[in-house]
Amino acid sequence: PAELEGTVTATTARVLLQVHAEAIARGVELENDGLVTECVASLTSILLSTLGDEYLFPALEDVLESLQDLRQEPDLRTFGIIRVANIVVRLVQMHFQRAIVPFVGASSYVYRDMVAEKNQLMSRVEMSLNLISNKLVGACTQWIMGILAKQRKGDFRPADDDYTAFEMGTQPCRQCADYLHRIERACRQSMGVENQERVLTDVGITLHRMLMEHLRKFVVSVAGGLVLVKDVSKYREAISSFAIPALNEKFSILQDISNIFVVQPAALKSLLDEGPLARLDRATVQGFVQMREDGRTSSLVRQFL
Repeated sequence: PAELEGTVTATTARVLLQVHAEAIARGVELENDGLVTECVASLTSILLSTLGDEYLFPALEDVLESLQDLRQEPDLRTFGIIRVANIVVRLVQMHFQRAIVPFVGASSYVYRDMVAEKNQLMSRVEMSLNLISNKLVGACTQWIMGILAKQRKGDFRPADDDYTAFEMGTQPCRQCADYLHRIERACRQSMGVENQERVLTDVGITLHRMLMEHLRKFVVSVAGGLVLVKDVSKYREAISSFAIPALNEKFSILQDISNIFVVQPAALKSLLDEGPLARLDRATVQGFVQMREDGRTSSLVRQFL
């Protein structure tokens, strides 16, 4: 994906590290042997300050600032900044071992001070990236909430000839599913496996919680039950691309919940008492049952309220 203007690039970091290596080589050539260690330490301190205070952290702060306006769709290229910043950290670590340690030794107090300064930079970067990741997940789920807010009251009480809804689900669902696929692709392209799983798990859990509340806001007709089942199938399909078993289980149960709206009243007892829904809190189940359009007219349905 294209890089965001003004953000971190591995190319720039490599240039800075190369300049630092050349400065060390020049310093070793010009300084007396007894002053080489101090020279390398001074140059390394300048490098770490430049990389951190003048390059990495201003860019990361700009990224964080861009995520504050929740009215705007989050730029998913931001996931790439996390990847590049982690690459820069690895480059610094390799540079430290290859270009710096040979000139200062591993036992001197100068070495210990430089390691402490380097580790402080690494720690600050990690904290910044964790904050960006959390803010990005929050911005993405907030955007999804905005999509769901476009759901119309009549979406689950369609006309009998509304074939688009029966075949494709509702428009907010389609938009949401598309956005979930975009998040998944951005994570795969830009993050390591561990960070991918953490981010996608956070998004999936938040979406599940939102849908559990969202789908209890709408009266659902018999025909609308088919539309709702289609919607949940699309959410479930999108989440399955995350490849996280715990999320698959949650959305499998959500699919079972959607069946509340399509079974005949006589079959409702079996669905609620004998299957996976029997493990759910009774009040949660009742919250969905009462949104059936026949919830006030069918005695077989009312017994569960």
